[in-house]
Amino acid sequence: MRYGVFNSVILFMVLTVLGCAHPPKESTMVDVPAPETIEQLPSPPHEDTGDEHQETITVDEGLERWKNIVTLFDTAMANTEDHPEDALRFYSKVTELAPELWEPYYNMAIIHMRLGQMEMAEEALHMALKRGGSPAWIYNALGIVYMATGRDEKAEAVLKKGLGYERSLPILTNLAGIYIRHGDTDRAGRYLLESERIDPSNETVRYNKGLLLYKRGDYRGARLELETLDEYTDRVLTYRAQALLKLGEYEKALELFEEIAKRDPSNPYPYRNMGIIYEIYMGDLEKALENYLAYVERGGERDEEVRGWIEVVKARLRLREARR
Repeated sequence: MRYGVFNSVILFMVLTVLGCAHPPKESTMVDVPAPETIEQLPSPPHEDTGDEHQETITVDEGLERWKNIVTLFDTAMANTEDHPEDALRFYSKVTELAPELWEPYYNMAIIHMRLGQMEMAEEALHMALKRGGSPAWIYNALGIVYMATGRDEKAEAVLKKGLGYERSLPILTNLAGIYIRHGDTDRAGRYLLESERIDPSNETVRYNKGLLLYKRGDYRGARLELETLDEYTDRVLTYRAQALLKLGEYEKALELFEEIAKRDPSNPYPYRNMGIIYEIYMGDLEKALENYLAYVERGGERDEEVRGWIEVVKARLRLREARR
């Protein structure tokens, strides 16, 4: 899944000195289940005026108003994927006609999240909560906003709040993700176990289980778990490659990064990682240099660390040539 701030590819990083290089440092990219938008409004409320004639007029006017609201809501839904800014405008009109509804605010928040507008998403979610929206849904979405903006403590707090209303799969999975990211594998394991009981085939649960196994040092188990996934995103391939490196299967790790590069030749990061593998694990300085240069050409020109690696590799190649 790809959602705004959640689109990063995990990077391998090394500190290299002449004749000596250290293995990649690892970072954790947990998979966060995206909250779903609400696709349909509830039935219109019935207002009893106490006057039979007046009630008929009120009901007719109310139904006409409700039809307009539903039409605007449905139009917003239809524009959500391809024209999110238009969708936001239609939802805004719904809130003008029916300020008591929480659903349009919730859906607006989801769109803002996808656009990376986390502050606006947070504001819309609080508006939805004030209007009696589903606490479990809203606290889960707030948790994702806080995770995306580096506020994991607040994320943990609101997710646990949501858990008090419903022990839902998204909340359990997101809590596990926070603990995986911070290396608390025991608590992560407990929440993932509960998630598995709800839906053992869920892709996000299985991906995060692979990460958990990796964090526990079970690289073979992590590899096997990640290989069972139906969708091989760049994140999945990257973590599979990391597990393969730990198992000493360098050629297979390279193949996975080559696959990422083929999917998007303009993506610089697989070239960075392939350069590291060639230099550190395989001792192929020519190939390392080739990939580092490809990384720089594709957008990594500001990466001073890689520029330093390039100079080190060039110096080692000159030294090797001089010794012949």
